[in-house]
Amino acid sequence: ESLGPQIRSAYITAEKGRFDPVVELRYFSSEDGDLLPTDPFTGARPAASLLTADSYELGFVGLTPWGMSYELGARSQNVRGTFNQFKDRYSTFGGITLTQPLLRNFGLGANFYRLRIAQLDQSRSVWDYRQSAIDLVTAVVLRYNDLLLARRVVETAVRSRDLAAELVRDGG
Repeated sequence: ESLGPQIRSAYITAEKGRFDPVVELRYFSSEDGDLLPTDPFTGARPAASLLTADSYELGFVGLTPWGMSYELGARSQNVRGTFNQFKDRYSTFGGITLTQPLLRNFGLGANFYRLRIAQLDQSRSVWDYRQSAIDLVTAVVLRYNDLLLARRVVETAVRSRDLAAELVRDGG
């Protein structure tokens, strides 16, 4: 139980981290071949077309608390294939891309709900820990009182036996 609040605190830190910017480096490669069918009249097959693309991306990416995502970065793509005799053809983009949703995930409430849930879970975990400590102390006090009661019962029984023995001795 004592680890629960610490674990929930880590969840809060993780949810706050959703808004930290990230540096991303990505590489994609694709190849697409299109084998053309044979000509039914001549039986000849035309040359197949082949397209190969390599893409490199580097960006500084993040999310703002009101829902806008941003990326400051650069992309470079090399496309080659049968259409250009497999010569390199690069296209490059550098700049900033901003995306602001208008309905879904727009506003502070929509973007902070996970953080609020994590904070409530952490608070509940603290109260659960406190309740388990209270239950433990209560159980110890009850067991101690049971022990005291048992000792008093034994003392009373011993005293009653001693008085009965004294009464028998006195001839009573």
